[in-house]
Amino acid sequence: MRPGRTRNPGPPQSCDHDDPGQGFHVLVHQVADPTFAISLDGRIADVNAAAEAFVGTCAATIIGRACSEVIGALDEAGERVCRVAGCPILECFAAGNAVALNWEAWQNGRCGSAPVSATALTVPRSLRNDGTVAIVTVHPSSQPAEGDATGEALDIDMLGPTRIARGTLRIARPPRRKSLELLGMLAVARPTGLHREQIMDALWPGEPAELTAGRLRVVLHDARRLLAIAGDPSALDRDGAHFSLEDTSWLRFDFVEFDAVARDVLQGPADRLPDLPAVERLLDLYRGEFGADEDFGDWAIPYRESLRRRFHDVLSAGARLFAQRGAIARSVECCERALRSDPLQEQFHHALIAYYGQLGRRTDAIRQYEDYREILATELGEQPSPATERVFHRALSASTHRLASGERPRR
Repeated sequence: MRPGRTRNPGPPQSCDHDDPGQGFHVLVHQVADPTFAISLDGRIADVNAAAEAFVGTCAATIIGRACSEVIGALDEAGERVCRVAGCPILECFAAGNAVALNWEAWQNGRCGSAPVSATALTVPRSLRNDGTVAIVTVHPSSQPAEGDATGEALDIDMLGPTRIARGTLRIARPPRRKSLELLGMLAVARPTGLHREQIMDALWPGEPAELTAGRLRVVLHDARRLLAIAGDPSALDRDGAHFSLEDTSWLRFDFVEFDAVARDVLQGPADRLPDLPAVERLLDLYRGEFGADEDFGDWAIPYRESLRRRFHDVLSAGARLFAQRGAIARSVECCERALRSDPLQEQFHHALIAYYGQLGRRTDAIRQYEDYREILATELGEQPSPATERVFHRALSASTHRLASGERPRR
């Protein structure tokens, strides 16, 4: 870190605490912006929840690390401020001198930077009982910096593995998983939102309100920090004890988009085939089950099941669409995806056996039939239905006819 001009910061804030040194650690957690306590040996001694969200990892992986490994500050020339050894600002802290920080930006991985300013509070020597020499607070700016994904929406994907990105810039997950769960819950509940008690009951079922109220404040803070990356944290709105998430153009959830597009694609007569681009978009969006990478509570189960059923309907319509266009191999892919999700769906076993027959893949048709028969016996103690037997024999006949006509099996 490089010092700017020195200034007199005034007397330190007082804290009602038995140990004055520990009082500065209390101060760290009372600041809204990302705040770091720095030890005499140049390591991170403490951080608040905002710092965890800003760095993108939890306190346990930050505390104890060297400042130069954690702090991504850049000066006006775009150079890294923190150094491994010989840091002049740490020397100023150790000497008890006040320092003005000339930070201009915070390096955000390899993809760009975010504009910031920073202030430092030097801990008087008489109060350094635990070795903390300074408290540094980062003030993120709302103005874009060079390399930032300006104007891009914040994409939060929860179908399959969780991914957060703004344009090409990958964003670190909030340190607390409950923050993502809260955003997911409010996105599902749009536009009506949820009452505070509903949220606490869903996030911490069975726990007393006096315990969960404080947790909710921390989770809300983390969630707003994430939203602030690309837009306005006030999109997470509060009206008394009621919380809601505004429907804004700069905030996108993959499960919300999938639900809306799928409803549109599947409406109308059952024999009406959907548009190909819409089907392709839905197949790309649904990378896995809702919250597959998270430990969501029971509130998510009905919504997850609803999305899964809708996805199976999309796969069924897509298989018919591809078959009509002669792209049988794509129809096979749709059926295979459905059965990976739920192996007991008879309609997809029937369709897959039939498609293998049309492609002349006799061995695959037999394997699929045998796999389904084993699943029925193991899971339900049943044998294939007469309908399944008819589909299977027709598939064998189709594949035999294809081979007899001299056509080679198609993949």
